[in-house]
Amino acid sequence: MKKQTKKHILEFLHFWPMTIVVPVLLLLILFPGIAGAKSISDNKHDQFCLPKDVATGMGCVWLVSNRTKGEDHQIQIVSAEDGHPVRDGKFSLRFEVRPGECWGKFNGEMANDNQPNNDCERTNGKAERAEIGTKKYYKGNKWYAWSIYIPEGQEKFDPSSLKLSQFDHNGWKKPNANNGKGYFQLANWEHNDGKYTFQNAANDYDESKSVDVIGKWTDIVVNVKWSHKDDGFYKIWADGKMIYDFQGATLYAKHLKAGFKVGVYRSWLDHIWAEGRDGGITVVYYDEIKFGKFSLDNTILLQNVDQEESIINLPKILTRNTLYISEKIFNNVMDIQTGISLKIFSKFYANEYNPLLSTFHIQSLKKIGGYPLLDFFINAKIRQTRIFLKAEHFNSSISSGNFMSSPTSPYRDSSIRFGLRWNLFN
Repeated sequence: MKKQTKKHILEFLHFWPMTIVVPVLLLLILFPGIAGAKSISDNKHDQFCLPKDVATGMGCVWLVSNRTKGEDHQIQIVSAEDGHPVRDGKFSLRFEVRPGECWGKFNGEMANDNQPNNDCERTNGKAERAEIGTKKYYKGNKWYAWSIYIPEGQEKFDPSSLKLSQFDHNGWKKPNANNGKGYFQLANWEHNDGKYTFQNAANDYDESKSVDVIGKWTDIVVNVKWSHKDDGFYKIWADGKMIYDFQGATLYAKHLKAGFKVGVYRSWLDHIWAEGRDGGITVVYYDEIKFGKFSLDNTILLQNVDQEESIINLPKILTRNTLYISEKIFNNVMDIQTGISLKIFSKFYANEYNPLLSTFHIQSLKKIGGYPLLDFFINAKIRQTRIFLKAEHFNSSISSGNFMSSPTSPYRDSSIRFGLRWNLFN
C-alpha cells in the first residue's frame, strides 16, 4: 500500500509541474499586480493583508476608512507603472481623504463616551480619516520603519491637525498621557512652514524635530521601548539623522500596550471650518513599511596613532555588534531576549607578555586579530528573577584555530556560562 502511494506521488510530481505548478507560480508572481489594482477601502471586513512589496512584519492590519459609503479612493495599492510615486519595488500604499469623509456608521447611533459614531458629529475634535493600524499591541523593545511622500501643491491644513503616523494604546488614553511626554505623532499642527513635526502628547512644536516630506520620499526609523517605567525610550531617525531622543515612561499604565497607525487623520476640523475652508483633498503615499522585534546595537571604533616608531600598537578597526530579539512569553509573564554578538578587530602587532617579569613588551614579529568571536545568549526575567545563558566563542570549532589573545597565548575555546540572579526585594 505504501509503495503504491509513493508511486502515485512520484507520478503526480512528474506530470503536474507543466500543467498546474507552472500556472500557479505565474499567478503568484502576478498576484501583486492583481492586488495593485484593487482598493482596500472596499474590503467588506475590518482587516486587510498588505503585499510584501509595500509592508513586511505588520501582518494583517485593521482599517479605519469610509467603507460604509463606498469610497474606493481612500486606501489603495498603486503602481509606478500608473505614474504613482514608489519608494522601492513596484507598488506603494496611497491614502486620500476628501472633505466630509468621516469614519463611522452614519446611522446616528451613539458610541462610547456619548459620542456619535460619525467623527464629523463629535462635540470636539471633529475628524476625517483613512488609516490602517496593527491588529496587535505590544510591549518591550520594538523597531518601526516606513517611507512617506506627500505630493506638492496640496492645501495646507493648519490651524487644524493633519496626523500622518501615530502610536496609540489599547486603551482610550495616548501613550504616557499622564505627563505629555514620550507619545509622538508625525503631524502638521498650528504652524505654516510646510513641514511636519514629531510631536509629543502635549502637541509641543519643536523645529528641530521637523522633517520635510513634501515632494520627496523621507525614510523614518523608530526604535522604542514600550514601558510604564523610566527605562522606556524613543529614538527616531529621518533619512539617517537622529531627530528625537526621549528617555522615560512610554506607557502611562502597566496593563497597556502600544499599536502603530499610518494614513491620513484630519482632526480638529472646527478650526479650519471657522476660516471658511474645508481643507481640500489630502493625498499621502507610504512604502517600505517595516515592523519588527529585532534590535541591532553597533559599536565601531576607528583609531590611528601618529608616531615615528611603533611604540603604541593598537588595531585600526574594532567593532562590536549585537543582533537580538525581545519578546514577552507565557502570557506576558516572562521577558526574554536572545541574539548573537560579534566582536572583531583588525590585525596588528600586539604587545607580548613576559610572565617572568610580569610585564608587556613591544614586538614586531607576529600579528594577531582579523578573526570573528561569536557569542549566543539568552536572557530572561520573571519579576525580580533574572536568568542568563551564554555560549561564548561558539564558532571556535569551525574556525582555523588561529585565535590568539596575545602573540603566544591562544584565546579560549567555546564555553557555556549560566547565571541566576534573584533580588529579594522588587
